[in-house]
Amino acid sequence: VFYALSSSSRGNRGKPEDLASQLKLVATLSKYSMLALPLYKPLQHRPSICRRKQARQSTITRAMSINSNSNAAKFEQVKDMYSKNKASAFPDVPDMSCEEVASVVLQGKGSSEPLIIIDTRTQEEQQVSMLPGPVLTKEEFEQKQEEFMHHKVVCYCTIGMRSGLFAKRLREQGFSAYNLDGSILGWTHHNYPLLEKDRRTETRRVHVYGKQWALQAEGYESVAFQVPLLRLAYGFVLQQAQSIARPVWNAFQTGPQQDAQK
Repeated sequence: VFYALSSSSRGNRGKPEDLASQLKLVATLSKYSMLALPLYKPLQHRPSICRRKQARQSTITRAMSINSNSNAAKFEQVKDMYSKNKASAFPDVPDMSCEEVASVVLQGKGSSEPLIIIDTRTQEEQQVSMLPGPVLTKEEFEQKQEEFMHHKVVCYCTIGMRSGLFAKRLREQGFSAYNLDGSILGWTHHNYPLLEKDRRTETRRVHVYGKQWALQAEGYESVAFQVPLLRLAYGFVLQQAQSIARPVWNAFQTGPQQDAQK
């Protein structure tokens, strides 16, 4: 009786007087009238409550399944994106793994050549976090790059595209340049530390371009750009143009000085 009443009530929503009369009739005729009043209201909403509980449980189950595999899935996505970028833009640039770099900068193991790390990202990204060790920004490196001609130069960015292109250009200039496999996102999947730009404070924050690149390992927090992508693209193009023009300008400046010395 109660189930039939609750089912019929779904067709009578907005008519409380009809529901009240039905309830009064059942309470009068049924010997279970003492149970009818407290049980009617929960039964009225029981189907929707069950559906909500089932949906909530399904969501929790899916979330647990995703979380249990998220690290492995994210890391696979990082490797897949990096391999595609490498194959299309810089196939001849050799990689250096995060383990190899960490063995030098974290464990102090020696290297056949002195190691220098180049962060090819923008200043906004570097403000969030950088790799530990002997890290220079691209601008700092280009101001005195002749000093590093006999160094092993490892470049990194978010996932390896920008650093791969920069390493490619350095190799064309005669440098022993490598690209960090997976870059800073790959670094997080080995649970290696990151430092704030003051080079002293450890952090778990990592800058990414947006949701598509939020593939950091569990336990790290992603920080995305707050500027439009068009402005970001303009900044990247300008940065590339400046890096190409700077050696030409330096050569132009040193030419008159050499003539004067002669």
